[in-house]
Amino acid sequence: MSEIPLGVSLEQRDNDFALRRKEADGTVTEIRLSTSELIGLKSQLEHWTSQLLQSLQDKSGQVRPLLVHPVAVAAVVPDALREKVLLTVQAPTGERMVLELSRPLAKKVAEDIPALLAEMGPALGRH
Repeated sequence: MSEIPLGVSLEQRDNDFALRRKEADGTVTEIRLSTSELIGLKSQLEHWTSQLLQSLQDKSGQVRPLLVHPVAVAAVVPDALREKVLLTVQAPTGERMVLELSRPLAKKVAEDIPALLAEMGPALGRH
């Protein structure tokens, strides 16, 4: 185990993670997290970070908060009743989320993406 830095830190253990806080006087508080708890905490951190940025924007008008989840893979299929479109997105980490879109919304997204790509122009060598 490495030296614990002052403040909050996260360390991976064999089958879990240790979220720690070290005070200036050397006392350490540790919370053990499973992988699923860590993923849940990540989601909550993204939510509260977005809320914080939103509150900063309200005061200064200079910060535009965006909550971004990188997507490595995406797929669309109909739901079981063929009434809605299910959009499955997978993060580079392998974490998946399924979004349910109404037909009108799915149609709008399908129309908006090609128009947006045309407006953006050619890629700058990054994917």
